[in-house]
Amino acid sequence: YLPSLRKYLFKKLFPDRDLANEVASGSIDLNEKFRSSDTLGNKIISYMTSLNMAVKYFSNEFLFQLVDEDAQMFIKLTGLGNAAGLLAMRNLFGMGKYLRDKEP
Repeated sequence: YLPSLRKYLFKKLFPDRDLANEVASGSIDLNEKFRSSDTLGNKIISYMTSLNMAVKYFSNEFLFQLVDEDAQMFIKLTGLGNAAGLLAMRNLFGMGKYLRDKEP
């Protein structure tokens, strides 16, 4: 039930994206085609940098749940800069071990 809902919402929010194939290809598309399109999904991505903390939090959480909490797909969807805050907060950014090793 939930995977089909995620797929449906993703197609409504990002009609020209096929995120599974983008992640499977492993290449990073530096083309601004997806980021510049005027879709509801891109508007939600723009709210990830809002000064209003509630808007920022819920837009991050919504998109992270939309990709089923997959960090790689989240980065591919939103970009590393937008994803960094949520991933660091959830200790998925890969810095946890580095920070623990540097403590005296």
